[in-house]
Amino acid sequence: MSEEKQPDPKFSSELTYLQMLKNFQDAAQPVGERMESFGANVWFPDLALSFPNFGSCDFSRKEAKKDSWAVTDDVGQLYARGDYLDYRINIDDSNIFTELSRLICTYALALESFATERELRPGILAFNIGILWSDSDQYNTIDDKLNQEISFPVHP
Repeated sequence: MSEEKQPDPKFSSELTYLQMLKNFQDAAQPVGERMESFGANVWFPDLALSFPNFGSCDFSRKEAKKDSWAVTDDVGQLYARGDYLDYRINIDDSNIFTELSRLICTYALALESFATERELRPGILAFNIGILWSDSDQYNTIDDKLNQEISFPVHP
């Protein structure tokens, strides 16, 4: 009896991110030359199992890693939860295409470092964002990104 292959949980955050884009698109309202969503709350559960993987977005993990070294504890709120360390960051305004994937990756790498220093596992990364926006052209490409085929590594 062969064991059924399961998607690797480390890559499930790709689906989470694409669903977030869809939710932002559905909630967006036109404001001048751009589409805006208000009061967004973005979170990734237990990064120890699911590091953000943004195959549909342009960002440099190398640059995000370099930026993460400059992140200090006082940028957000760190919370110990048993063996896990959670991190909440408040962001007032962000472009979902040019900034959000980089911010999530940067803070995920910073949380990983904070947790390692405290001998804990990286837990929940939460963003409290006042305004998420995209310009008209970016807004119109969300469906294209959502329709791209994504292949996920599976456990052998």
